[in-house]
Amino acid sequence: MLTKVIANEAGASFINVSMSTITSKWFGEVEKNVRALFTLAAKVAPTIIFVDEVDSILGQRTRVGENLCITAAYRPVRELI
Repeated sequence: MLTKVIANEAGASFINVSMSTITSKWFGEVEKNVRALFTLAAKVAPTIIFVDEVDSILGQRTRVGENLCITAAYRPVRELI
């Protein structure tokens, strides 16, 4: 995995996480899991976080007339950013 090699060369910790381990059916759990991930990354800094399957949470943007509608799936994306 290229990102793991880059982290090793840079002397950084490497965290590989898939979206299936972050996502949850319970309200607020995704945000809590993402916060915990970045808290761990801060403790072992410098860190490279590789998020596999990130496209699984990206919703669709659609236009309804003049307005841009974004699905609720963007909430975890905002938390990641």
